[in-house]
Amino acid sequence: MVKVSNNAAEKMVAWRVRDAMARHPSLNSASARIDVRTERNEAGQLVVVLHGWTLDEQLHRLAFRL
Repeated sequence: MVKVSNNAAEKMVAWRVRDAMARHPSLNSASARIDVRTERNEAGQLVVVLHGWTLDEQLHRLAFRL
């Protein structure tokens, strides 16, 4: 399951990332639990943070590729 964190700085960006990841059947199932969060770093740049777990390393790499 992929969801948007309530404390995302830029909700629209977080939802786009979430939608892209949720289209993949393995990531939108019980094989993964990922929260998408956005925040600003010290330089003011937008950063996307993925927090959670996957059942195996292959799904982990897939989540970060998407």
